[in-house]
Amino acid sequence: GETNRYSQMQVASYQEWLKCQASRLSRVDIFSRCSCFFLELLVKTVTPQLYYAGEVIVESDSGIAGLVLLMAGHAERIDSEGGKAVRIHSPHTFGSLQWLGAATEACQEVKAKELC
Repeated sequence: GETNRYSQMQVASYQEWLKCQASRLSRVDIFSRCSCFFLELLVKTVTPQLYYAGEVIVESDSGIAGLVLLMAGHAERIDSEGGKAVRIHSPHTFGSLQWLGAATEACQEVKAKELC
């Protein structure tokens, strides 16, 4: 009855959320040519994390063993060349592409400037 209907509404709402997140991912260059099916699978397998303003998302000179997807808010990294702060707007990716077979490189510090 009513419990079953509520469960169905939750599933439909969750599936709609997945589609919205997959749609946002398609706006990131690295995923712009991927199929909706692939993006929906990706959204289901990522580990979401919440960062508050001022929190470090990526430590300076750390080797990230994966890709970071900034899906909300904006962050900032310090450009090692000139020391200038570079603003990163969502949706955006940064980090190592080791999972694609690329060499691991040390990363620059990235801090959340607002809720991310």
